[in-house]
Amino acid sequence: MRFAAVIVILWCLFSVCSCGGGSKMDARFQEIDRLTDSLPLDAIRRLDSVNTAGLSEKELYRYRLLWIKSRDKAYITHRSDTLILDVIDYYDRHRNEGLYPEALYYGGRVYSDLGDLPTALEFFQKSLREIPEDDQHLRFRSSVLDQTGRLLHSLRLDSAAIEYLEKSLMIEIQENNDYGIVFTNSLISLSLLRHRNIKEARRYMDEAVKTSSRLDVSDRQTIQVEFAEMLLEELKIDSALLVIRPLPSIVDSITTPYCLAVAANIYKDAGILDTAYMYARRLTKLNTPYNKKTGYKVIFSDELKEYVRKDTLLKLIPEYKQTIEDYLDTHEAEQALIQNARYNYSTHVRAKEKAEADYRSLRTTVIVILGSIATLVFLAVIWVLWRKYQKTKNDSEVMEAMVFVEKLREETDQTETVADEQAGQNQDEASEDTKDVRRKIHSHIDALKDRNVRSLIDSRLLESQVYKELRDRMDSNECIGRSDDILKRLSELIETVTPGFGNRLDILTEWTISDRERNVALLMKCGFSNSQIATLLAKSKSTISSQRNAIAKKAGLTVNGINAAIASL
Repeated sequence: MRFAAVIVILWCLFSVCSCGGGSKMDARFQEIDRLTDSLPLDAIRRLDSVNTAGLSEKELYRYRLLWIKSRDKAYITHRSDTLILDVIDYYDRHRNEGLYPEALYYGGRVYSDLGDLPTALEFFQKSLREIPEDDQHLRFRSSVLDQTGRLLHSLRLDSAAIEYLEKSLMIEIQENNDYGIVFTNSLISLSLLRHRNIKEARRYMDEAVKTSSRLDVSDRQTIQVEFAEMLLEELKIDSALLVIRPLPSIVDSITTPYCLAVAANIYKDAGILDTAYMYARRLTKLNTPYNKKTGYKVIFSDELKEYVRKDTLLKLIPEYKQTIEDYLDTHEAEQALIQNARYNYSTHVRAKEKAEADYRSLRTTVIVILGSIATLVFLAVIWVLWRKYQKTKNDSEVMEAMVFVEKLREETDQTETVADEQAGQNQDEASEDTKDVRRKIHSHIDALKDRNVRSLIDSRLLESQVYKELRDRMDSNECIGRSDDILKRLSELIETVTPGFGNRLDILTEWTISDRERNVALLMKCGFSNSQIATLLAKSKSTISSQRNAIAKKAGLTVNGINAAIASL
């Protein structure tokens, strides 16, 4: 017995220790994950200190995803897809861990670095479809939208790129992320500029420049270079000179090739040829292929042909030739990727459109079938009710007429006393009583036709909470929903304030008023106009006007007199 107790205690301690260890490692990974955005190199160092031999399968794949993520955030180029494919496969099989969309996203980042843009685009699209639609994942959704837009921009699919980038920009504005706002505006501007939509491009660039004041120096300088290029495209050469002049000597090494290319072109168009040549030549000597072709293009331009010595040009021709050949080789490979990616993207769009069309077709079919079934059921119910109505018609009409007459007598003191012995009278006698009541209601309405409608409305209605709620909804253009009970509460209030209103309305319209017309009458009783009722019931003004006219016709009244009639009923 004691031995069994010891075994149980040891097992409990082992379980607690195991759980505690797992929680500790989870907390450690969460801390590393938080570091990846701000201090990715620190995150890498902490990951390198983890002993992977003691990790469970779940912890191991969390480690591997963080390993890929931290290096991506540190701008370390991915060289292989082996690890990310294994991670994606694991999280595909363990969707409950919630990291499958993130694994797909970094699949896109890996293949972007490997130059396989079609595959990268496919992974980004899959990630977007898997991200939950909630505020908790907004920043991540923005990142995927942004990367998809940038990839489409690289593939010169600018219309599609702008669509994704604008969605990302909306989230960045909502989240007050200055960095995202600046560079997303900037990229949208460049996409528009490439299609010569200069006016719209300038609008987005102005937003980028305005917000860039809150960024660090190097990021502000990058935006200033882009702004100078925008001014050059607008042929505002003097303004472009003022912006670009200090930048070539202070921008970081990543921005330098782009800055020199923009500066060379600005100074060339401004006629400052010595400076244009200086920046163009400096650009051609950089150990990077980016924008080098632009440097040679400026040097060999018509504007500089009288400035640059011919022997210098002859020396530069072999360099220019090699640069052009390298560019063409790279460009041909890029064009093949672009064409392939465009085909894949078009295929994706067509598949999405087909799926949406199939869904709409299926939904329409289901609605038609359900509508047909509902119609048949409705007709069957109507037929059964009609048969039942025919059997009970005589008795019900006599009893209803007696009740209506009695309530009208109590409300207006104008209805004659109906003796108890009328309960046994036949249908014709009851009908005569009803007609008599209707004549008296008409007489009552005629006596009030010259009075202001507002004065006929009971003040208790206008001071009620229900009336206040209706006014608030109308002021905010909010309609009454199907599941809302406010009309029911209004009906009960009117019966309390003016007992017998519903019965008198039925007598007045000879029991032909529909439910929708009754709702309109309830709101007319409170003094609401046609346009106000249309807002509350989410109908057009003409529809409400037609229903109001129908009530007047059924009541045997003029259209102009129906408001006073309902208010005084």
